[in-house]
Amino acid sequence: MLYLAICTEGENSEPAFIKELDRVFSGQSINQSGASVAVVPVPLNGVHGHNRIIEAANEALDLGLQKRTDGPLSDFSTGDNLERWLICDYDYMEKHGVVLEDFKEMVREAGYNLVINRPNFEFFVLALLAGAEAAIAESPSNYENAINAAAEAINISNAKKDFSDGMMIPKYSKRHYAAPNFFGKLFDFNRELIEDFCKINFDDSSERFSDMSKIINRIKELRSN
Repeated sequence: MLYLAICTEGENSEPAFIKELDRVFSGQSINQSGASVAVVPVPLNGVHGHNRIIEAANEALDLGLQKRTDGPLSDFSTGDNLERWLICDYDYMEKHGVVLEDFKEMVREAGYNLVINRPNFEFFVLALLAGAEAAIAESPSNYENAINAAAEAINISNAKKDFSDGMMIPKYSKRHYAAPNFFGKLFDFNRELIEDFCKINFDDSSERFSDMSKIINRIKELRSN
């Protein structure tokens, strides 16, 4: 068994995204080498600061703790493989004196694959719905409003294609009950947006970028024939 453990700073939106993305790609749950796969989001429940985030991730993925608490990795056994990922926001790095290249190296040395959203996860969501150019031009303070405006524009377009009310994208929110429904409807009926996003070539030295295509492509790879 391969466990793809994806640690996230966010408690609701990122885990919901991962679960719904994995669900739409899960028509085939066996990877090309024949080993079964479990995609496991592991929320770290808050911002721990970039200097402590590896410690927090290691604590969350401690297999002894997982077994004692019946966590998502509690069935991990000898012969299984653990692939570690970390999704984090960039927004407070510079404020706290974190150098991006040094942070990347620290994460790599700790055995994690790193995904960064600059400034945050909502930038990625907006780029997914509205495209990179619109997301880059938007103020971070207005991301949630812009996400909902972009979703409404997609809904209006889909209504002209005779999509029913049950197929429409609901309002985006970080709340635990809202995020799964938002991403579920988004991916069920607008899957082409995922493909379009993964074609964007972001410059990670710029003021706005997202590495989310890395984890999207990894999950897609593991779930493909």
